[in-house]
Amino acid sequence: MGFANPRLRTVLFLYWQFMQIGAGHSVNHMDICLRHAGTLMGITNTAGTIPGIVGVSVTGLILQYTGSWALVFQVTAGVSLFGMVFYLLFASGGKQFD
Repeated sequence: MGFANPRLRTVLFLYWQFMQIGAGHSVNHMDICLRHAGTLMGITNTAGTIPGIVGVSVTGLILQYTGSWALVFQVTAGVSLFGMVFYLLFASGGKQFD
């Protein structure tokens, strides 16, 4: 890019990346089940919000009892690794329901 301002370049790049992620996430619900895509979106958004709520409390407990940020990041990495493996084994973009 020909931008002289590295901050602007970074912001635009991150914006573009988040748009790509959001586009794939939203379309997948319609690929799986077009008629119930809205319901699926609600279920998956609820399921995706719960870890964000619980994670704050778990982080606080880990820091309170161990004082270790390293353990917080190790738990986060473990949960992410589990999610990746689960997705690779069971996820599909094909039509699942009528």
